[in-house]
Amino acid sequence: MSRNAVVIIIRLLLRRACSDPRSGPDVTLVDREIQRAGSLRRRTSATHAGHRSHARHCAHAGTAGVRYGNWHCSGRGHGRRGDRAQLAQSTLELAEQDLKSFQQTVDVGEIRFKAGAISEDDYLKIKLQLLQFETDFQQAQLAKVQALSDLRQLLGYESVSADYDVAGQFDYQAVKGNVEDMQLKALQNRPDLRAAQQGVTAAKSQYELQKAIAKVDITGQVNYTHVSGLNTASFFGSFPLQIFDRNQGEIARATYAITQAQEQQKAASEQVMTDVHDAYQGLRTNDKVVTLYRSGYLDVAQKDRDISQYAYQRGAASLLDFLNAERSYRATQLAYRQALAAYLLAVEQLREAVGVRDLP
Repeated sequence: MSRNAVVIIIRLLLRRACSDPRSGPDVTLVDREIQRAGSLRRRTSATHAGHRSHARHCAHAGTAGVRYGNWHCSGRGHGRRGDRAQLAQSTLELAEQDLKSFQQTVDVGEIRFKAGAISEDDYLKIKLQLLQFETDFQQAQLAKVQALSDLRQLLGYESVSADYDVAGQFDYQAVKGNVEDMQLKALQNRPDLRAAQQGVTAAKSQYELQKAIAKVDITGQVNYTHVSGLNTASFFGSFPLQIFDRNQGEIARATYAITQAQEQQKAASEQVMTDVHDAYQGLRTNDKVVTLYRSGYLDVAQKDRDISQYAYQRGAASLLDFLNAERSYRATQLAYRQALAAYLLAVEQLREAVGVRDLP
């Protein structure tokens, strides 16, 4: 049937006044109501469109956790606190490694002091510096415990055990693709934009419904009577005369609703483009910082520390030079881990801006 075809709803009513022909007349009544402009189909279409738009809005709002533009997604909160837990774990490993390494330096310094190779003042300075490494280790342990506790609260306190831990590599992973590809993918996957598109569809369905309601319905009746061998048939037709009320107000309201929905869709589309652009630029900036550290500065800091430590243990370098090299190494390692955490967070932000977990 064509979309513009007239939809006919037939109500058939057969009534017999008496089952015995001799006791009275036989009466048969057929009543047909003709709905013009397919108002029933329009109601069904408008209802379904409204339900789809509402379902997408609920799905969009139901996963709310952290706001990103006009889009909510719980994955961002998980990613941020998960990266924080991984950063705490990596910092703890670094603090433990540095503590063990410096403890060996203290042990060597004690041997050299007893052998008379260094003064008591130098030995005490080395031993006092050990306090800083032990303090860093304790603070790193506390940071990890707090990060895991915050992540457990976000996941659901009862959903994970008390002694759980994070898994996965806290390492650099390159993200390929340009901003245009990311924006195109976001236009296809962002739930807030898709909800806005469904809103336009629902508004148009409401407009078609209001136009259908403006059409009058015609009621037709056929009355058949049999009395004493006489058969009579009557035909009736009726329809309301809508002189002043032609549903103009609702049609105009539906028209403005379409315009409003289209503007909301346009705003959502522009927000998607802006979100992806900002997230992509943030990712590239953090990527450059991480690349600087990985291009050789990490190796330079470790090599400088190892050379100073080797030279100091054999009396070829001063205590001050060795401690300065140790501090530079620790500062570089911590700065790199913080830059890496910022990069991984930028990756999560780009994933949420695009609306997918898998990036090229």
